[in-house]
Amino acid sequence: MSNRLSQGFRDRIAVDLGYPATWLALTPVQRATARALAGGADRPFGRAFRQWVGEAIGEAAPSPGRVQAALRRLERLGLADTGTGGWALVDPEFAAWIREYDDGSG
Repeated sequence: MSNRLSQGFRDRIAVDLGYPATWLALTPVQRATARALAGGADRPFGRAFRQWVGEAIGEAAPSPGRVQAALRRLERLGLADTGTGGWALVDPEFAAWIREYDDGSG
């Protein structure tokens, strides 16, 4: 019972903070990029990262420029930055929400 209450509370907070709406407003490549960052991936311009993003969106690996555009959009939305020396999601709770709720379908 306590676990269900805790989950319900976390779900309500996520909605109040706008996580689902924010997620739906992202393009598939932005979502895949955020999902990779939430999972701790680094080196977003590397081949492995880009191949993973491509597989996640059902396309060929995006160019470094396309990944850069996705990262810049996430940055403009206040979701990601390079303040830690590399690209990362700003809100650890949003990253946890992505890991828990995103089904990987884009």
